[in-house]
Amino acid sequence: MGKKKGGKGKKEKSEDGLPPPPDLDSQKEGAREALLTFRIQGKEDSILTYEEEAENFKDRNYRQKEKNYDLRTVQTGYRKAMLQQALEYESQEAEKQEVTAEAVEEAMLERLQLARDMETALEDLEDTIVAVGQKLEVERRELDKWLEYKEEAVHTEETRTQEMKQQMKEMRDKEIQMESEQESRMGEARLEIEAKWQKRMEREKDRVSEKLLDSMDKEGRAEMVDNGWLKREIVAVGEMVTELKREVEYLEQRNLQLLEEMQREQLQQLEISIGLLRASTGHTRISSSHAVGDSGASPSLPSLVDVSKNTTTSSGTAGRLGQVERQTLHIRGGVAPLALPPDSTHLPPLAQQRSCHSALPPRGTWPVTADMLDSIT
Repeated sequence: MGKKKGGKGKKEKSEDGLPPPPDLDSQKEGAREALLTFRIQGKEDSILTYEEEAENFKDRNYRQKEKNYDLRTVQTGYRKAMLQQALEYESQEAEKQEVTAEAVEEAMLERLQLARDMETALEDLEDTIVAVGQKLEVERRELDKWLEYKEEAVHTEETRTQEMKQQMKEMRDKEIQMESEQESRMGEARLEIEAKWQKRMEREKDRVSEKLLDSMDKEGRAEMVDNGWLKREIVAVGEMVTELKREVEYLEQRNLQLLEEMQREQLQQLEISIGLLRASTGHTRISSSHAVGDSGASPSLPSLVDVSKNTTTSSGTAGRLGQVERQTLHIRGGVAPLALPPDSTHLPPLAQQRSCHSALPPRGTWPVTADMLDSIT
């Protein structure tokens, strides 16, 4: 008996991990395939049974042929022996008496009938073998037909499965594309709604501000004007402070340059005084903590130059130096005072500023609250 083929296949799961939806056509095809598999299995079993019977018949035929061959051999031996015996008997009977023709004919008829019976049995056995072979051929043809049908059904099922997978993939791609389009549309709609909401809020804010302004009395409007003026004054004062800082930085740099030029001129005057001193007295020694280069070199600030007399110089030489020369012998740099800002930078009077800014502030600054005033002050 052959092994059973076919069987239920495992259910395939989709890529999302969820089972596929039930398909009635696939279930019907599965039931038909199972029925065909059962029928094919039965036919295969019957064919195997017929093949076994045919093999048994072949074995029996072979054994029968061997027996017939043995019987023929024995019969041939018996015939020869009988013929020999008959010849001997005939010779003996001839010697004794003569054999009649009827007896010989009866003996030959008996032998002929026996041979005919054996041939008939062989023919019947051959006919049985041929019939079994024909049945086996028919079963084989039917089996080939069902196998071909099964292969065609399997191929069709695989083709349908591939098509369904391709359709599912296309549907999934379309779904993803639709989701992305929906998300983009939702984002655009959200932005549009937010923009409309902002515009509406601005309109509502302006409307509320106008309503509030209309509901205020003269004192409230004056207070609003004062608040707007304070804001503008704060901005103006901030700009003026920034401008003053820039002017202060410029003046500091200018003062440093002037101080450096003054230092350079004082050093030149000191060199001239030292030259005059050397020309008048050849025993003067100059000692400095920093070496002085050419007249064009600018020493670093602060600089220090000390000029002292030699111990061998007489007191009369010191008396020859004037008051200016004595003051220039010890020079130390410093920082000049900063220049004050011009008078044009001062603010105008408060009344004049209020008269200049009597217009209402822009609506973007309404309404002015206590928190806004606290943040300004």
